Amino acid sequence: MVVSWSIVEVVRYMFYASNLATGSVPYPLFWLRYSLFMVLYPTGITGEVLQALQSVPYWQIANPVWGRMLILTLVLYIPGSPFMINSMWRNRVSALKKRSQTAGPARPMNGLVWPVTNEKTGERSTSKTNKNILVAALECISTKSGLMAKKEKNWRYGYVRHVERHVRDSMQSPANALKAAETGLRVAQETFQFVRGDKTTTLAEAMQTIKTSFATHTIEGKDYGVKHDLELEVPYGGKIGKPYYNYKNRRHDILKNQELIAQVDQWVKYGVIEEQCGDSLKAVVKNKSWMDLSQHYFILLGATSAMGPLPLLLSLGANIIAVDIDRPNVWAKLIDMARQSRGRVIFPVKQGTTAAALKKMDDGELAKIAGANLLADTPEIANWVLTVVGGLKVPDDHVTIGNYTYLDGALHVQLALACDAIIERLTQKHKVSLAFLCTPTD
Repeated sequence: MVVSWSIVEVVRYMFYASNLATGSVPYPLFWLRYSLFMVLYPTGITGEVLQALQSVPYWQIANPVWGRMLILTLVLYIPGSPFMINSMWRNRVSALKKRSQTAGPARPMNGLVWPVTNEKTGERSTSKTNKNILVAALECISTKSGLMAKKEKNWRYGYVRHVERHVRDSMQSPANALKAAETGLRVAQETFQFVRGDKTTTLAEAMQTIKTSFATHTIEGKDYGVKHDLELEVPYGGKIGKPYYNYKNRRHDILKNQELIAQVDQWVKYGVIEEQCGDSLKAVVKNKSWMDLSQHYFILLGATSAMGPLPLLLSLGANIIAVDIDRPNVWAKLIDMARQSRGRVIFPVKQGTTAAALKKMDDGELAKIAGANLLADTPEIANWVLTVVGGLKVPDDHVTIGNYTYLDGALHVQLALACDAIIERLTQKHKVSLAFLCTPTD
């Protein structure tokens, strides 16, 4: 048992030391880190069990309570050991899969990318880039705060206090908040790079110089334009006045009209929702005509987001200007949803596709040429959105653009910046309303 534990610890320390020193781990050491458990865990567990069995008679005489506790511990090994080994096996599968995905030649840079922070090595440090942007946002409203952030040596662990200081400085006045936000976003667009072929520019320059766009196609749902008497309905898993989900019978009540208003008042009273939210819900209940969105347009960046409003908006007859990644499986689902709805979907298709060609395509063929990549096609998407909105015969206050995108890690920063650049281009010419999906933790 001691030998097994020692081997595991030695391999683990070598693994992390190699990763810290060189930024990578040799495959033999990587394999040992995630494979030795198959031999060492069973031998270690067997050693522990044998030692415990050998000491049971002693503890039954010396301390019967401890003897019973030891027997209980031995019983727990029966379900616990397979669980622990299975957990390590899943970790092994996941780690090997991730390593295989990142092995081989790096993908060529394309579209919106993090900037080079070290010309000699070609390093693209997310920490250095984040620091430079936050320093700029701090300096424009507080020289002292900017200087303190600039002097921070351990940014990886020390950035939190500077983010907090940025919030405090911004809260001093609306002017501070706006100035910091505008400065930070401008510096970000002037810092992040946009790669197209063998040419690299800043994102800001790419948004101004790239003039190409996409073709457009429209799908109307089977009930598009049909008038329906709709009213606000909220599914709720309990009786009026109970501010919790009824998990016992998993029953959903559909609340509407006065029942819904009464429940909204209860939610406000309990603090489940804020008073303004409650007032808004009650206003929709009292104004049923608001449930008809056939004269409203919604630009959805990340249209098929799991937490996005696409299904709801289509059910209310809305016009959707949909932007989502150019993958056939994504668009097959979206096109089918549009066909079955009360709404209408306007979406980008490959540049040069003619209206005559689009008429001859079935939905499977459409799905193959639909969509756009927010990171690779940022300027083209902005140009396309401007063209579509410019051709609408509705006032700007009937148009909403929303960001419903999400990716993990550094890619999320790139994606957020791409969406912001598109939204900025649109709002420079049209006074549309804005929407944003916060993360679930918010």
